[in-house]
Amino acid sequence: MTDQHAAYANIDKMLPHEVIRHESEYVRGEVHTNTIDGFWSLVKRSIDGVHHSVSRKHLQSYLNSFAFRYNRRHSPEPMFAALADRLPAPLA
Repeated sequence: MTDQHAAYANIDKMLPHEVIRHESEYVRGEVHTNTIDGFWSLVKRSIDGVHHSVSRKHLQSYLNSFAFRYNRRHSPEPMFAALADRLPAPLA
């Protein structure tokens, strides 16, 4: 699901694709862009309010961190436990 931006014009050749045309609609049944809009809102607020700027070199690492948190925003598992589960096992 995307908006009508030209960058997404050929994406339907690679995978199923629905387009929301914001000049006339914001949701059509199950098709909307609210989730990705919420994600980018979180990223922009975090960079402006906490980090103030992000270098191009480290941008992907920041986005990975934001995606990790956003994808687990409804998870009952505490964030620290989710991170600790991903640590490598200690050497004996």
